Amino acid sequence: FSNFIDLQWDLILDKSGVESSDFASVFYSAHPLTAASRRWQLQLMMLACGVYYGLEGIAAIDARHIMTKPYGPFKHFRLETMLTRDGSNGREIAGPGVSDFNLLGRSRCTRASLPSERSDGAESTPPTFSGPIGTSFMVSYPEGRSMTGWYLKSGAAEGSQPHDPAYFNVWATNGDVVVGDGSCALGREEGMWWEGGDESSWCGAKWTRVGSPTWSFKVAPAWFRLTTLSPKVPWSFLQLPVDLPKERGLLQTYILHIEALTYDAFFVLSPLFVSAAATMCSLAGAITSHFPKFPGAHLWLAILIGMGCFCEFFSAAIAFSTGRNHLGAEFLVFGVNLLIFTMMGLAQGPWLVRTVLIGWVINLSDWAAISMWLFQTPHVSFSGIVMLLLWAAVFILRKQSLWSSWRLLKNDQASYDTLFAALMEEGKDSRLQIEQLEKAVSMISTDDRGNPHQRNRLRVDTLPPDLSAQYATDSESHLPHNPLFLELGRRYIPGRLDPKSDVASVNQLCAGAAVANLLLLERVKVWAEETGGMFRLRKGASESMDGQGFVKWSDAKDDAVMREQIQWSSMKRHGRMFQKLARSYAHKPYKLLDIGRHSIVFDDIAGLVGCLGKISTDSNVCIERVKNRLSPSYNSDETAGYRDVCINLRVVHKQAETVGADIHTCEVQLILREFAVLKTADGHRRYVIARNSRGT
Repeated sequence: FSNFIDLQWDLILDKSGVESSDFASVFYSAHPLTAASRRWQLQLMMLACGVYYGLEGIAAIDARHIMTKPYGPFKHFRLETMLTRDGSNGREIAGPGVSDFNLLGRSRCTRASLPSERSDGAESTPPTFSGPIGTSFMVSYPEGRSMTGWYLKSGAAEGSQPHDPAYFNVWATNGDVVVGDGSCALGREEGMWWEGGDESSWCGAKWTRVGSPTWSFKVAPAWFRLTTLSPKVPWSFLQLPVDLPKERGLLQTYILHIEALTYDAFFVLSPLFVSAAATMCSLAGAITSHFPKFPGAHLWLAILIGMGCFCEFFSAAIAFSTGRNHLGAEFLVFGVNLLIFTMMGLAQGPWLVRTVLIGWVINLSDWAAISMWLFQTPHVSFSGIVMLLLWAAVFILRKQSLWSSWRLLKNDQASYDTLFAALMEEGKDSRLQIEQLEKAVSMISTDDRGNPHQRNRLRVDTLPPDLSAQYATDSESHLPHNPLFLELGRRYIPGRLDPKSDVASVNQLCAGAAVANLLLLERVKVWAEETGGMFRLRKGASESMDGQGFVKWSDAKDDAVMREQIQWSSMKRHGRMFQKLARSYAHKPYKLLDIGRHSIVFDDIAGLVGCLGKISTDSNVCIERVKNRLSPSYNSDETAGYRDVCINLRVVHKQAETVGADIHTCEVQLILREFAVLKTADGHRRYVIARNSRGT
């Protein structure tokens, strides 16, 4: 049984303490994601995300051939200038600003540069029409032609640079084009140059957009592609102006293509990794309920989404290196968003909810900025919507849990607050005594031990060499009180704790508390006798004494029957210890300061202040911290109105040192009788329900 409790804690790590909490409160536990993954709500949501992103990856694999497949066929193609170098747009534009335009076929060569072996193919067929019409340059073929891209030549005349297109669209149609007097080909009368979709009407025909100066690949999920809503064009054409070279008659080629490595990393591997992360997060919750050693959901999420994040950063690096800065920026933004989800997997405690909120703000900001740059209009990403909905759901449910908790305890808190208000009435002795108590506490707290931990002993060999040598040569005067330490080859400095060595074993804490609690009880009896302190009687004994629930130790210490009726405080139960570790203490055992505990009850504040003075001057104990919940500045909402003086201390007398219990911190509560009376069994049950609702 030497490590029985630690083994129990390892077996129920991340589970104990959260199974009775509300769903939203689970997200505020030590390992929130792993704990929440055991709830069916999150399992279902993660499974849905896994299916969605899995279909994304499968659709990308299915659509991979589009990168090399020509698009079409179409009979008519035109380049429409929407914005010129000098800023003209709409009816301000006089012409297309290019001296030539045509499409590229499978060979990705212009007609003039076609290899001789292909000179008799469809790509060598001359157009039936090629020339400017209004703000467009149109080419027509007798039979439909497929395209892999297009080329253009800048204006031929010197001085025409201001009329060069800064942004253009390439359109295609199989409909009949009727130019007439040419009025249908003039620039648009209304709207900005970037407005419009992938479909337009021009000179009697319906046109589909098949190009722009910059683009990205657009993959529709597999289920979406089977519907009539599936996009007709696999490319996402960006509204990003370009700066053409100023040399006249210069050939510029545009090939609709994304490098295979970039495509596979971003569109295939990344969504598949995200799908695997969401699926494993869902499965891990079910598996760890039966096999606690199985890696938790937060690890799967961090590792697998981290790999997806790497793929997107890798794609961004390739895009930047090949000069496609618009793709690099887009991929980088997606990578940052996945990095936030990776951090969500690593975040512990309340930081998970904060990370979701921070992630949503970053996602909203960076995606709005990149979409303004690429599309001239702010967009909201799907991942941003998911993060917002997740944060909002947790936030609302958490507030609902806190409100339910408050509603459950509001009557109890009102009783406590009314009692304290009566103590603080102007002119009452109790008010002056509370002020005296505050002064006494401030004097005790001058050692600056505001955040005590359960710590190990200070070992001689951890000291600087000069001090370590001094203790080694003067071994007799610093000999450990327990000979077992010598047999283990360890030398410790009596009464000194190592500020860098926190206790990591729950078993060690419980073993220390079992001894320290007995030694503390003897000191508690002394303090109670000297200051008129009382202890609570068992329920049956209280009824037999005309409802008096407390007895002064000075009256009971010599009465064997009465001593048997006292209800001594018990050590904190293992289940509650595990709850606090999982819910509030981030799995850090050294924060448990109340495993060993006792309480003393007083009729008035004067007796309580006197007892505090006795404790502070008792050389048998060392005070680590004093929480004065009777201070007017204390926020009673934290304890549902309940108030006391809570002292964390260690028993440090010779006997405690001999048995090794002098390093363990215990808790002593000094309580006014009026508050102790209100602290009923029914009230405690309500408090436990509310505590579970809050997840604390």
